[in-house]
Amino acid sequence: MLKSKACHAAARRLGISKSRAEGLVARLSEAGLLPLTAGKARQHLSHRQLGLLLIGIAADRGLGAAPDTVREFMALEAGGLLLGDFLESLIGRGINPDGIVSLAIQLSPTPAVSVVTGATRLQFGEPSPSSASGVVISGDTLRAIIEDFSA
Repeated sequence: MLKSKACHAAARRLGISKSRAEGLVARLSEAGLLPLTAGKARQHLSHRQLGLLLIGIAADRGLGAAPDTVREFMALEAGGLLLGDFLESLIGRGINPDGIVSLAIQLSPTPAVSVVTGATRLQFGEPSPSSASGVVISGDTLRAIIEDFSA
């Protein structure tokens, strides 16, 4: 999927303004995390790049912080599995998204992500016991984004 279409699909599904999502994605591109596009030279994003884009939009800690935020989140581990690898496999359908109930992104005080299924929880990073702020993406929304990304 092209970067602009992926950006708009994720923004729409997450309820984030298109211009805010475009700003975040532009910062990721400027930092070399996503490809820069010029003229007609557009390329489709890989599953890993789509994961970067999704985290970049969902884990918004400010435009200037977007590249570092994405690097931090993609490097979170759960039992030796990196969040970046998990998202790449999820978007590429190597992991079936049907059992996911929610994906909770903890923005502060420290980054963490909880993937909740009907049977278990996969914890990337250390969750804060109290006063954490973040975003929760429902399983239905996550599946819809993955479906949009594969269109």
